[in-house]
Amino acid sequence: MGELKEWKEIIAALIAFFAVIFSQFCLFFRTRADHRNEQNSIIRQEKLKKVEEIFEILLQIRMILIKDNLIKESDFNDIPLERMKVIAKASDKSLKDILELKMKLRLLILMYTPELTPDLINFESNEDNFGRVCFDYIRTSNAKVGLYAFIERKTEVIESLNHLQTKLSNYPQQLGITKQSTRC
Repeated sequence: MGELKEWKEIIAALIAFFAVIFSQFCLFFRTRADHRNEQNSIIRQEKLKKVEEIFEILLQIRMILIKDNLIKESDFNDIPLERMKVIAKASDKSLKDILELKMKLRLLILMYTPELTPDLINFESNEDNFGRVCFDYIRTSNAKVGLYAFIERKTEVIESLNHLQTKLSNYPQQLGITKQSTRC
């Protein structure tokens, strides 16, 4: 009977030992999963801050671009050549003003939202084309042809900027940040 009691104590000790090991493994894996979730949350929040910063830069660029008085096609016949050259020069200056913003925008998109790179390249290409048209329009003597190209290129820049902003506004959902999941 003494041996049976010894075996029961040994078995009870082994069960307790394995229970402690099992609980420690469970605690370890849970803590590791919680730590990963916390890190992912921090990374998502940091990306969200950078997305907000990108959005602010896009808004600044938009404000610089639209301050130059967009011209409607109905105004073609009413705008003197010299006034259009002043507008083109102002637009050309605006493009120079956004150069620093574009560099910062490029850096942030490449680092934090690389999936938006094709849209950024499209915007930059349209903006470069618009810059060339501004420069050409300032030099040209054919006001009508230059005006059409000027308006067309400026519209392309604004449209590519709109497209970039639209994709950026959907980015928090891609990060899994919704109103339900922001409860921490």
